[in-house]
Amino acid sequence: MNPFVEENCLLVDFVSVKQNAVKALQKIDRKIEIASVHPMHEPRVKSVEGFPVVFIIIKKLKPSKIDWLAA
Repeated sequence: MNPFVEENCLLVDFVSVKQNAVKALQKIDRKIEIASVHPMHEPRVKSVEGFPVVFIIIKKLKPSKIDWLAA
């Protein structure tokens, strides 16, 4: 995935099961920020509209593009 990821970008995954996704994202050898989004709904819904999501900050740079997530 390294050749396809630009430096200083924010890369976000949107998956329910985090373990493998986070491991793969942490292997990216670039100066990037990484956040993982966890949808808080059952698997059979047709849309995430109206459901809460959890943002998990995996890797943060200084200065950060994702500080607004913690606000």
